[in-house]
Amino acid sequence: MALWRPSVRSRSGPPIFDSRRKRPPGCKEIMITKKIELLILFSPILIRPTSATADITKPKNVGQRVFSAKNYFKVPDGTSVSPFLNSKDSLSDLPFDLLNGFSIAAGLVEANSKSKIHLMPHVLQVTYVTKGKLNCKMKEPSENSPKEYSLEEGQAILTPVNTFFQIENGSNAPAQVLYIVSPAYVFDADSSGVLYDDSVTVNEDWVDLERKKWKITSLGYKLPSEKDRKLALTRISKKKNNK
Repeated sequence: MALWRPSVRSRSGPPIFDSRRKRPPGCKEIMITKKIELLILFSPILIRPTSATADITKPKNVGQRVFSAKNYFKVPDGTSVSPFLNSKDSLSDLPFDLLNGFSIAAGLVEANSKSKIHLMPHVLQVTYVTKGKLNCKMKEPSENSPKEYSLEEGQAILTPVNTFFQIENGSNAPAQVLYIVSPAYVFDADSSGVLYDDSVTVNEDWVDLERKKWKITSLGYKLPSEKDRKLALTRISKKKNNK
């Protein structure tokens, strides 16, 4: 089994994890890296509950044990996603109570393209590159300006809550990723459109956001509250239980 270790490029920023090389003993990231590896390989429930999650014991109401990424669709940031292991997505056929503490989605970033900038006020995300290369740009709440990171196949980057985030594929081939999110990513939509999304996508670039001192509410964007999130979870639960 491959061990994960921080890339040397992550010393001045958030941890970048590399599955291709062995990690020396005593690495302080050992707990989170082992969890990420087990999530990807076995998908057990390893992440402890937070105030935003329900009790986590074991997968419920499911006979299926093998899951495949399919039915990709465009999301507001411009990339394509398949929420193949996310029971808190209203477009997913998975039982609502299957998983609470985390979700996994497959992502596709087309050649010579980049996502719009977005942030997630309530969830933490790990982006793991399964094919190709990506450049990531992030600004954490404690930072004054964004930083750039390069990810190769077999590497992952951790994006904390309330972090501005953008990915770019500058190559001539599509890049494939896994998004591991904790607690489970919430997305609710119906025929009228998107009702709730854990991500807030903005049309402005990094220069515009810095001029506004990173306060996107001054640009007319609404940050989803915990109440909004709980209401979305209630709607999704009712939709899935009534099927």
